[in-house]
Amino acid sequence: MTIDMKETISPYFLALRPVLIQIGETFGPDCEVVLHDFNHPKNSVVMVVNGEVTGRHVGQTFNDLMSIIQSPYLKNDCLNNYIKHSKDGKLLKCSTSLLRNQSGDVVGAICINYDLSRHMQIKKQMDDFCRGIDLEAKEESTDLLGEGVSDILRQILDRTISDAGIPVSAMSRQDKMEIVRFLDEKEVFSIKGSVEELAKQLAVSRYTIYNYLDEVRNRKE
Repeated sequence: MTIDMKETISPYFLALRPVLIQIGETFGPDCEVVLHDFNHPKNSVVMVVNGEVTGRHVGQTFNDLMSIIQSPYLKNDCLNNYIKHSKDGKLLKCSTSLLRNQSGDVVGAICINYDLSRHMQIKKQMDDFCRGIDLEAKEESTDLLGEGVSDILRQILDRTISDAGIPVSAMSRQDKMEIVRFLDEKEVFSIKGSVEELAKQLAVSRYTIYNYLDEVRNRKE
């Protein structure tokens, strides 16, 4: 078992260290466990157990959060047993639990990524174990934004802006575009109302956010 942990970590997340180690030791080297601190969205990964499964390491950002919080299968802040693929093609069985503070704000997450390669070789005997939810399937967007999703969206925007370390009133156009670039990379704008909420927080019009988005996406081409 391998452990990668940030040198300085808040007591709230440090208290979860034994939990991650226990999960990793119980399910073995095929089980990767990742701890996120969303107070720093761009570097949210603060601890990884068995990172060899997907190559996760401390200092990376989150993935799939927008898909998770919008999933109809998210219950009690947990999305369990969904299927996805790693970058190198491994079939993974994953579970994500959102972590809240005493105020009810989502401040982090625990993600489990289990490599199914060995189990898939057993075929029929392991069918029940390998069955799961395909998060990679594209679902039709809805016009209704759940209250829970809306709250998490605002929290992610708040922390991304705060993580920039510059008051909004002192931000340059480039500072604001960098925030838009990061949020676009994380598919935050797939959530209905995200542009309007970000525009409000950055004290610009929604048309300005759309202009930033166009410029950011054109640079990728």
